[in-house]
Amino acid sequence: AFILNSENSDYNFNVENAKNCYLVANSVDSQDCMYGRDFYGCKDCMDCDHCRACTLCYQCLNCGNCYNCDYLQDSLDSYSCRYGYFLKGCKDCIGCLGLKQKRFHIFNEPYSAEEYAIKIEELTDGEIAKNFEALKRKEFSASELAEAYLGQIKEKDKELEAYLSVDREGALSAARAGEDRSLQDQETLPPARRH
Repeated sequence: AFILNSENSDYNFNVENAKNCYLVANSVDSQDCMYGRDFYGCKDCMDCDHCRACTLCYQCLNCGNCYNCDYLQDSLDSYSCRYGYFLKGCKDCIGCLGLKQKRFHIFNEPYSAEEYAIKIEELTDGEIAKNFEALKRKEFSASELAEAYLGQIKEKDKELEAYLSVDREGALSAARAGEDRSLQDQETLPPARRH
């Protein structure tokens, strides 16, 4: 387990360049994230898993470049969406799946901006979750879900590989230099007081 170049980040495991993170595992370049793993370049995310370049997200799984989203899975480039599955480039969508470049949709049905604003005020979280699960069962067969999921995994693997591509020798040298500086800093500090 390692924690490199991190600040105010307690109870983390294998993190680098973390700031104000808590109970996070396997993270690089993340800030103000809690209770999750595999955060890469994320900010203000909580209870998420396998997210890249996401901000203000909650309970998201396998998402990339999403902003202000809750309960998304296998989604990319989406903004202000809740309860979504396989969304790409969507904005203001609730309970939707398999949509690309859509805005103001609820349970895959289009609404005007005004209708959308009224409708989301009427819906409870329980209704959204129930209707979303029903939509998933109705719209996709198991084989369609598996095919879509595998396609997104391959796409995410390529993106993650590009994001994490670093000169390994340079990274090791930087880590060693950091350890040397840490040892030097310890030598110049006064001894700790015991209570």
